[in-house]
Amino acid sequence: MKRNSENEQFLQEDDQDDADEHAPKHMRWRSSLIELTRKMSVDVQSTPAAGIFRDSTRYAVMVVATICLTCAISNSLALNFTVICMNDGNPNSTYAYTEDQKGWLFSAIAVGTLIGTIPITTITTMFGIRNVFTAFCMTSAIATLLTPLAASTGFGWVFLMRVLQGIAISISFPALGSITSQWATLKGSGMYIALMSCHLQFGPIFTMPVSGALCVSSLGWPAIYYLQGTLTIGAAILFYTFYRDSPRMHKNVSGKELSKIEQGKTTTNHREPVPYGAMLKSWPIWGVWISSVGGAFGFQIFMQYGPTYLNKVLKYEIESTGFATAVPYVASTLVKVVAGPFSDHATCISEKSRMIIFTIISQGCMALCFVFLAII
Repeated sequence: MKRNSENEQFLQEDDQDDADEHAPKHMRWRSSLIELTRKMSVDVQSTPAAGIFRDSTRYAVMVVATICLTCAISNSLALNFTVICMNDGNPNSTYAYTEDQKGWLFSAIAVGTLIGTIPITTITTMFGIRNVFTAFCMTSAIATLLTPLAASTGFGWVFLMRVLQGIAISISFPALGSITSQWATLKGSGMYIALMSCHLQFGPIFTMPVSGALCVSSLGWPAIYYLQGTLTIGAAILFYTFYRDSPRMHKNVSGKELSKIEQGKTTTNHREPVPYGAMLKSWPIWGVWISSVGGAFGFQIFMQYGPTYLNKVLKYEIESTGFATAVPYVASTLVKVVAGPFSDHATCISEKSRMIIFTIISQGCMALCFVFLAII
Protein backbone atom coordinates (compact mmCIF):
# COMPACT_ATOMS: atom_id res chain seq x y z
CA MET A 1 0.00 0.00 0.00
CA LYS A 2 2.85 2.38 0.85
CA ARG A 3 4.46 1.60 -2.48
CA ASN A 4 1.22 2.42 -4.35
CA SER A 5 0.91 5.75 -2.47
CA GLU A 6 4.46 6.73 -3.40
CA ASN A 7 3.85 5.81 -7.05
CA GLU A 8 0.63 7.80 -7.13
CA GLN A 9 2.32 10.84 -5.58
CA PHE A 10 5.13 10.61 -8.13
CA LEU A 11 2.63 10.41 -10.99
CA GLN A 12 0.66 13.40 -9.69
CA GLU A 13 3.81 15.53 -9.36
CA ASP A 14 4.99 14.49 -12.81
CA ASP A 15 1.53 15.22 -14.20
CA GLN A 16 1.48 18.72 -12.72
CA ASP A 17 4.90 19.51 -14.18
CA ASP A 18 3.91 18.30 -17.63
CA ALA A 19 0.61 20.15 -17.56
CA ASP A 20 2.40 23.44 -18.04
CA GLU A 21 0.88 25.11 -21.07
CA HIS A 22 4.32 25.97 -22.39
CA ALA A 23 5.42 22.30 -22.37
CA PRO A 24 6.23 20.68 -25.73
CA LYS A 25 3.54 18.63 -27.46
CA HIS A 26 5.23 15.28 -26.82
CA MET A 27 5.42 16.14 -23.12
CA ARG A 28 1.67 16.84 -23.01
CA TRP A 29 1.02 13.43 -24.61
CA ARG A 30 3.24 11.84 -21.98
CA SER A 31 1.29 13.63 -19.26
CA SER A 32 -1.99 12.28 -20.61
CA LEU A 33 -0.61 8.75 -20.76
CA ILE A 34 0.60 8.93 -17.16
CA GLU A 35 -2.80 10.21 -16.02
CA LEU A 36 -4.56 7.38 -17.84
CA THR A 37 -2.21 4.84 -16.24
CA ARG A 38 -2.89 6.32 -12.81
CA LYS A 39 -6.65 6.04 -13.27
CA MET A 40 -6.36 2.45 -14.47
CA SER A 41 -4.27 1.59 -11.41
CA VAL A 42 -6.90 3.08 -9.12
CA ASP A 43 -9.65 1.20 -10.95
CA VAL A 44 -7.82 -2.12 -10.55
CA GLN A 45 -7.46 -1.57 -6.82
CA SER A 46 -11.19 -0.90 -6.47
CA THR A 47 -12.47 -3.74 -8.67
CA PRO A 48 -14.73 -6.37 -7.08
CA ALA A 49 -12.20 -9.07 -8.08
CA ALA A 50 -9.78 -7.81 -5.45
CA GLY A 51 -12.38 -8.44 -2.76
CA ILE A 52 -14.19 -11.47 -4.17
CA PHE A 53 -13.47 -13.42 -0.98
CA ARG A 54 -13.94 -10.37 1.27
CA ASP A 55 -10.25 -10.16 2.13
CA SER A 56 -10.17 -13.89 2.93
CA THR A 57 -8.50 -15.38 -0.13
CA ARG A 58 -5.95 -17.04 2.14
CA TYR A 59 -8.71 -19.21 3.60
CA ALA A 60 -9.87 -20.23 0.14
CA VAL A 61 -6.27 -21.25 -0.61
CA MET A 62 -6.25 -23.29 2.60
CA VAL A 63 -9.46 -25.11 1.63
CA VAL A 64 -8.25 -25.91 -1.90
CA ALA A 65 -4.88 -27.16 -0.64
CA THR A 66 -6.56 -29.28 2.05
CA ILE A 67 -8.81 -30.89 -0.56
CA CYS A 68 -5.76 -31.87 -2.63
CA LEU A 69 -3.93 -33.23 0.40
CA THR A 70 -7.02 -35.19 1.42
CA CYS A 71 -7.28 -36.75 -2.04
CA ALA A 72 -3.62 -37.79 -1.99
CA ILE A 73 -3.84 -39.40 1.45
CA SER A 74 -7.15 -41.05 0.53
CA ASN A 75 -5.54 -42.69 -2.49
CA SER A 76 -2.81 -44.18 -0.33
CA LEU A 77 -5.45 -45.67 2.01
CA ALA A 78 -7.75 -47.27 -0.55
CA LEU A 79 -5.93 -50.60 -0.72
CA ASN A 80 -5.83 -50.84 3.09
CA PHE A 81 -9.59 -51.35 2.89
CA THR A 82 -10.14 -53.02 -0.46
CA VAL A 83 -7.72 -55.81 0.41
CA ILE A 84 -10.53 -57.31 2.51
CA CYS A 85 -12.99 -57.40 -0.40
CA MET A 86 -10.77 -57.96 -3.46
CA ASN A 87 -10.51 -61.71 -2.93
CA ASP A 88 -13.64 -63.62 -3.95
CA GLY A 89 -12.82 -66.51 -1.63
CA ASN A 90 -10.80 -68.42 -4.19
CA PRO A 91 -7.25 -68.99 -2.84
CA ASN A 92 -5.99 -69.18 -6.44
CA SER A 93 -7.55 -65.84 -7.38
CA THR A 94 -5.35 -63.13 -8.90
CA TYR A 95 -6.22 -60.92 -5.93
CA ALA A 96 -5.51 -63.55 -3.26
CA TYR A 97 -2.35 -62.00 -1.82
CA THR A 98 -0.32 -63.84 0.78
CA GLU A 99 0.22 -62.23 4.18
CA ASP A 100 3.79 -61.37 3.19
CA GLN A 101 2.56 -59.70 0.01
CA LYS A 102 -0.02 -57.71 1.96
CA GLY A 103 2.72 -56.55 4.29
CA TRP A 104 4.81 -55.35 1.35
CA LEU A 105 1.82 -53.58 -0.20
CA PHE A 106 1.16 -51.77 3.07
CA SER A 107 4.86 -50.86 3.37
CA ALA A 108 5.11 -49.64 -0.23
CA ILE A 109 3.62 -46.27 0.74
CA ALA A 110 6.45 -45.69 3.22
CA VAL A 111 9.01 -46.77 0.62
CA GLY A 112 7.60 -44.28 -1.87
CA THR A 113 7.50 -41.51 0.72
CA LEU A 114 11.17 -42.03 1.53
CA ILE A 115 12.08 -41.94 -2.16
CA GLY A 116 10.03 -38.81 -2.79
CA THR A 117 11.43 -36.98 0.23
CA ILE A 118 15.02 -37.02 -1.07
CA PRO A 119 14.61 -34.59 -4.03
CA ILE A 120 11.59 -32.67 -2.73
CA THR A 121 13.46 -29.61 -1.40
CA THR A 122 15.53 -29.21 -4.57
CA ILE A 123 12.66 -29.51 -7.03
CA THR A 124 10.32 -27.24 -5.07
CA THR A 125 13.05 -24.60 -5.01
CA MET A 126 13.53 -24.95 -8.77
CA PHE A 127 9.91 -25.15 -9.92
CA GLY A 128 7.83 -23.74 -7.07
CA ILE A 129 5.31 -25.46 -4.83
CA ARG A 130 2.44 -24.82 -7.24
CA ASN A 131 3.97 -26.84 -10.08
CA VAL A 132 5.48 -29.58 -7.93
CA PHE A 133 2.39 -30.07 -5.77
CA THR A 134 0.18 -30.33 -8.85
CA ALA A 135 2.55 -32.85 -10.47
CA PHE A 136 2.63 -35.01 -7.36
CA CYS A 137 -1.17 -34.95 -7.06
CA MET A 138 -1.49 -35.98 -10.71
CA THR A 139 0.97 -38.81 -10.07
CA SER A 140 -1.23 -40.02 -7.23
CA ALA A 141 -4.32 -39.78 -9.42
CA ILE A 142 -2.80 -41.76 -12.30
CA ALA A 143 -1.44 -44.46 -9.98
CA THR A 144 -4.86 -44.78 -8.35
CA LEU A 145 -6.72 -45.02 -11.64
CA LEU A 146 -4.32 -47.73 -12.84
CA THR A 147 -4.48 -49.81 -9.66
CA PRO A 148 -7.40 -52.07 -10.77
CA LEU A 149 -5.57 -52.83 -14.02
CA ALA A 150 -2.33 -53.41 -12.12
CA ALA A 151 -4.11 -55.74 -9.69
CA SER A 152 -5.36 -57.89 -12.56
CA THR A 153 -1.81 -58.11 -13.91
CA GLY A 154 0.06 -59.16 -10.81
CA PHE A 155 1.51 -58.27 -7.43
CA GLY A 156 4.54 -56.41 -8.79
CA TRP A 157 2.49 -53.85 -10.67
CA VAL A 158 0.28 -53.17 -7.66
CA PHE A 159 3.41 -52.65 -5.57
CA LEU A 160 4.66 -50.12 -8.13
CA MET A 161 1.38 -48.19 -8.02
CA ARG A 162 1.59 -48.10 -4.23
CA VAL A 163 5.15 -46.76 -4.37
CA LEU A 164 3.99 -43.99 -6.73
CA GLN A 165 1.19 -43.11 -4.32
CA GLY A 166 3.78 -42.93 -1.55
CA ILE A 167 6.00 -40.65 -3.62
CA ALA A 168 2.99 -38.41 -4.17
CA ILE A 169 2.24 -37.93 -0.47
CA SER A 170 5.88 -37.05 0.27
CA ILE A 171 4.92 -33.51 -0.78
CA SER A 172 2.39 -33.22 2.05
CA PHE A 173 4.51 -31.74 4.84
CA PRO A 174 6.69 -29.54 2.59
CA ALA A 175 3.47 -28.19 1.09
CA LEU A 176 2.03 -27.54 4.54
CA GLY A 177 5.08 -25.50 5.50
CA SER A 178 5.40 -23.62 2.22
CA ILE A 179 1.72 -22.71 1.85
CA THR A 180 1.46 -21.65 5.49
CA SER A 181 4.59 -19.47 5.36
CA GLN A 182 3.37 -17.70 2.23
CA TRP A 183 -0.36 -17.38 2.91
CA ALA A 184 -1.00 -17.39 6.65
CA THR A 185 -0.71 -14.33 8.84
CA LEU A 186 2.05 -14.45 11.42
CA LYS A 187 -0.38 -14.74 14.33
CA GLY A 188 -2.71 -17.17 12.57
CA SER A 189 -0.09 -19.54 11.19
CA GLY A 190 -0.56 -22.08 13.99
CA MET A 191 -4.27 -22.53 13.39
CA TYR A 192 -3.75 -22.38 9.62
CA ILE A 193 -1.37 -25.32 9.58
CA ALA A 194 -3.45 -27.21 12.16
CA LEU A 195 -6.53 -27.00 9.95
CA MET A 196 -4.60 -28.02 6.84
CA SER A 197 -3.13 -31.00 8.68
CA CYS A 198 -6.67 -32.27 9.22
CA HIS A 199 -6.29 -33.92 5.81
CA LEU A 200 -4.71 -36.80 7.72
CA GLN A 201 -8.12 -37.36 9.31
CA PHE A 202 -10.29 -36.32 6.36
CA GLY A 203 -8.67 -38.99 4.16
CA PRO A 204 -9.80 -42.04 6.17
CA ILE A 205 -13.09 -40.35 7.09
CA PHE A 206 -13.90 -40.23 3.38
CA THR A 207 -12.21 -43.38 2.09
CA MET A 208 -13.26 -45.98 4.65
CA PRO A 209 -17.08 -45.54 4.55
CA VAL A 210 -17.12 -44.98 0.78
CA SER A 211 -14.96 -48.06 0.23
CA GLY A 212 -17.25 -50.13 2.41
CA ALA A 213 -20.32 -49.00 0.49
CA LEU A 214 -18.77 -49.54 -2.95
CA CYS A 215 -17.27 -52.92 -2.06
CA VAL A 216 -20.72 -54.40 -1.41
CA SER A 217 -22.37 -52.59 -4.33
CA SER A 218 -22.73 -53.83 -7.89
CA LEU A 219 -19.87 -51.53 -8.91
CA GLY A 220 -17.37 -53.47 -6.83
CA TRP A 221 -14.04 -52.46 -5.32
CA PRO A 222 -12.50 -51.04 -8.57
CA ALA A 223 -15.03 -48.18 -8.40
CA ILE A 224 -13.21 -46.84 -5.34
CA TYR A 225 -10.05 -46.27 -7.35
CA TYR A 226 -11.85 -44.76 -10.32
CA LEU A 227 -13.80 -42.40 -8.06
CA GLN A 228 -10.83 -41.25 -6.03
CA GLY A 229 -8.52 -40.97 -9.03
CA THR A 230 -11.04 -38.79 -10.85
CA LEU A 231 -11.59 -36.59 -7.78
CA THR A 232 -7.83 -36.17 -7.41
CA ILE A 233 -7.45 -35.00 -11.01
CA GLY A 234 -10.21 -32.44 -10.45
CA ALA A 235 -8.59 -31.28 -7.21
CA ALA A 236 -5.16 -30.95 -8.87
CA ILE A 237 -6.60 -28.87 -11.71
CA LEU A 238 -8.43 -26.67 -9.19
CA PHE A 239 -5.25 -26.16 -7.18
CA TYR A 240 -3.14 -25.28 -10.21
CA THR A 241 -5.78 -22.87 -11.49
CA PHE A 242 -6.39 -21.10 -8.20
CA TYR A 243 -3.12 -21.25 -6.26
CA ARG A 244 -0.18 -18.88 -6.62
CA ASP A 245 3.20 -19.23 -4.94
CA SER A 246 2.88 -15.75 -3.47
CA PRO A 247 -0.15 -13.67 -2.39
CA ARG A 248 1.31 -10.80 -4.43
CA MET A 249 0.75 -12.87 -7.58
CA HIS A 250 -2.92 -13.65 -6.85
CA LYS A 251 -5.51 -11.42 -8.52
CA ASN A 252 -8.08 -11.95 -5.75
CA VAL A 253 -5.86 -10.75 -2.91
CA SER A 254 -6.81 -7.21 -1.96
CA GLY A 255 -4.32 -4.66 -0.70
CA LYS A 256 -5.82 -4.93 2.78
CA GLU A 257 -5.41 -8.70 2.92
CA LEU A 258 -1.88 -8.56 1.49
CA SER A 259 -0.89 -6.08 4.18
CA LYS A 260 -2.35 -8.36 6.84
CA ILE A 261 -0.53 -11.44 5.49
CA GLU A 262 2.84 -9.69 5.25
CA GLN A 263 2.63 -7.85 8.57
CA GLY A 264 5.56 -8.74 10.81
CA LYS A 265 7.22 -11.02 8.27
CA THR A 266 10.79 -10.45 7.19
CA THR A 267 12.37 -11.65 3.97
CA THR A 268 16.04 -12.47 3.69
CA ASN A 269 18.22 -14.34 1.23
CA HIS A 270 20.61 -15.40 3.98
CA ARG A 271 19.99 -18.90 5.33
CA GLU A 272 21.39 -19.94 8.68
CA PRO A 273 22.99 -23.41 8.75
CA VAL A 274 20.89 -26.11 10.41
CA PRO A 275 22.39 -26.88 13.87
CA TYR A 276 22.26 -30.67 13.55
CA GLY A 277 24.83 -31.19 16.30
CA ALA A 278 22.95 -29.07 18.82
CA MET A 279 19.70 -30.79 17.88
CA LEU A 280 21.14 -34.25 18.54
CA LYS A 281 22.34 -33.10 21.97
CA SER A 282 18.98 -31.59 22.95
CA TRP A 283 16.82 -33.71 25.28
CA PRO A 284 13.62 -31.82 24.37
CA ILE A 285 14.25 -32.58 20.69
CA TRP A 286 14.66 -36.27 21.49
CA GLY A 287 11.48 -36.16 23.54
CA VAL A 288 9.54 -34.66 20.65
CA TRP A 289 10.97 -37.21 18.20
CA ILE A 290 10.17 -40.20 20.40
CA SER A 291 6.67 -38.90 21.08
CA SER A 292 6.08 -38.29 17.37
CA VAL A 293 7.34 -41.74 16.40
CA GLY A 294 5.13 -43.36 19.04
CA GLY A 295 2.07 -41.42 17.93
CA ALA A 296 2.71 -42.14 14.26
CA PHE A 297 3.30 -45.82 15.02
CA GLY A 298 -0.08 -46.21 16.72
CA PHE A 299 -1.81 -44.07 14.12
CA GLN A 300 -0.39 -46.06 11.22
CA ILE A 301 -1.15 -49.47 12.72
CA PHE A 302 -4.87 -48.78 12.84
CA MET A 303 -4.84 -46.90 9.54
CA GLN A 304 -3.26 -49.86 7.74
CA TYR A 305 -4.56 -52.87 9.64
CA GLY A 306 -7.75 -51.49 11.19
CA PRO A 307 -10.09 -52.62 8.38
CA THR A 308 -8.55 -56.11 8.30
CA TYR A 309 -8.74 -56.46 12.08
CA LEU A 310 -12.35 -55.34 12.33
CA ASN A 311 -13.47 -57.50 9.41
CA LYS A 312 -11.43 -60.68 9.87
CA VAL A 313 -10.95 -60.79 13.65
CA LEU A 314 -13.99 -59.00 15.07
CA LYS A 315 -16.17 -60.24 12.18
CA TYR A 316 -17.69 -56.88 11.24
CA GLU A 317 -19.60 -56.74 7.97
CA ILE A 318 -17.69 -54.98 5.19
CA GLU A 319 -19.95 -51.92 5.14
CA SER A 320 -19.93 -51.67 8.95
CA THR A 321 -16.15 -51.99 8.89
CA GLY A 322 -15.93 -48.87 6.74
CA PHE A 323 -17.90 -46.74 9.18
CA ALA A 324 -16.24 -48.21 12.27
CA THR A 325 -12.77 -47.55 10.86
CA ALA A 326 -13.63 -43.89 10.27
CA VAL A 327 -14.81 -43.24 13.86
CA PRO A 328 -11.35 -42.66 15.43
CA TYR A 329 -10.52 -40.07 12.79
CA VAL A 330 -13.77 -38.18 13.34
CA ALA A 331 -12.91 -38.00 17.04
CA SER A 332 -9.34 -36.99 16.20
CA THR A 333 -10.55 -34.12 14.02
CA LEU A 334 -12.87 -32.80 16.73
CA VAL A 335 -10.13 -32.95 19.37
CA LYS A 336 -7.63 -31.24 17.07
CA VAL A 337 -10.00 -28.35 16.32
CA VAL A 338 -10.80 -27.87 20.02
CA ALA A 339 -7.36 -28.54 21.52
CA GLY A 340 -5.48 -26.09 19.29
CA PRO A 341 -7.26 -22.90 20.39
CA PHE A 342 -7.54 -24.20 23.96
CA SER A 343 -3.79 -24.71 24.17
CA ASP A 344 -3.14 -21.23 22.75
CA HIS A 345 -5.41 -19.55 25.31
CA ALA A 346 -4.59 -21.68 28.37
CA THR A 347 -1.99 -19.19 29.57
CA CYS A 348 -2.52 -20.08 33.23
CA ILE A 349 0.05 -22.87 32.82
CA SER A 350 3.42 -22.80 31.11
CA GLU A 351 3.94 -23.83 27.51
CA LYS A 352 6.07 -26.78 28.63
CA SER A 353 3.34 -28.02 30.96
CA ARG A 354 0.74 -27.69 28.23
CA MET A 355 2.89 -29.69 25.85
CA ILE A 356 3.38 -32.47 28.41
CA ILE A 357 -0.31 -32.60 29.38
CA PHE A 358 -1.60 -32.77 25.81
CA THR A 359 1.01 -35.36 24.84
CA ILE A 360 0.09 -37.59 27.80
CA ILE A 361 -3.61 -37.31 26.99
CA SER A 362 -3.04 -38.07 23.32
CA GLN A 363 -0.61 -40.97 23.71
CA GLY A 364 -2.37 -42.36 26.79
CA CYS A 365 -5.78 -42.50 25.12
CA MET A 366 -4.29 -44.20 22.08
CA ALA A 367 -2.57 -46.83 24.23
CA LEU A 368 -5.76 -47.54 26.19
CA CYS A 369 -7.74 -47.94 22.97
CA PHE A 370 -5.27 -50.53 21.66
CA VAL A 371 -5.53 -52.45 24.93
CA PHE A 372 -9.31 -52.35 24.69
CA LEU A 373 -9.24 -53.62 21.09
CA ALA A 374 -7.04 -56.53 22.17
CA ILE A 375 -9.40 -57.45 25.03
CA ILE A 376 -12.61 -57.43 23.02
